[in-house]
Amino acid sequence: MAARRMAWVLLTLFWTGITQLTAQTPLEQFRNEVEKYYSFASQKADLENFSCLITSTPYISFIKEVADSQYYYPLKFLWQRSGKAYFILQPLPKVDNDQRRKILIQAQQLKRLFRGVFLDWQKYSLVSPVGIYSDNATFVDYGDTVAVEDYYTDAAQNVRTRRLFSKAGLLLKDEWDNGDFRVVNLPVWQTVQNKWVCVGWRSQIYNQGKISSGMEVSLQLINLDGVWLPYQIDILAQSSENPNEQVLTSLYLKNYFFNEKIEVLKREEADSSAVQNTSR
Repeated sequence: MAARRMAWVLLTLFWTGITQLTAQTPLEQFRNEVEKYYSFASQKADLENFSCLITSTPYISFIKEVADSQYYYPLKFLWQRSGKAYFILQPLPKVDNDQRRKILIQAQQLKRLFRGVFLDWQKYSLVSPVGIYSDNATFVDYGDTVAVEDYYTDAAQNVRTRRLFSKAGLLLKDEWDNGDFRVVNLPVWQTVQNKWVCVGWRSQIYNQGKISSGMEVSLQLINLDGVWLPYQIDILAQSSENPNEQVLTSLYLKNYFFNEKIEVLKREEADSSAVQNTSR
């Protein structure tokens, strides 16, 4: 009888341990339940990186005065599954030093423009839109909606984020706040083959509680080997200084390649990195 009682005690302890190991927090359970309803690049298990050539309407307007169309795409963009991204300058036309300097300035402006939309594009299309959170994250159930709220320190700044979802798991609002500066994004989704695909977002930027600017981003997408990627990104921007003026700028992306063999070279003296293509 004592041996049987001991066996039951051990079995109970065993199943209790299993339950503790497999128990999920509400946030983990929510993420596991809804991630499968989204379509994003890193779902493709064998995708380690992709690259493409990029340009913009301002750059094309500039370069067509000094070179032909083979030089319309001055930068190669490279994204890695780890979340790291690089820009690689492409061969420039043969021009004098003054024109070369102007071309490099225009290429730098293109880089800044692309960076302005890249982080949001990555959040909604390249990695899981449900998000990756710190240990401080909390899951809040409001009844008809749920939210994930998080806070962390980044570059000596206290950052708070809040993502609001429908009960079904669709991301409705994405907020980022460091005190004086606040960004509110409203992603736009389209259902394709029973999955949510991000086709753009609307942004409002607040500075010390007042709207300083806003923009509407629209993605024109193509499906490449099961991954939705943009071939055109339209950016309609507006500032509080000129509320009646809207500026439309387009980015163009082409020649996508998956899983290139690359090597990242560190340049300590310049505190930067270079990327070498080793596929050839």
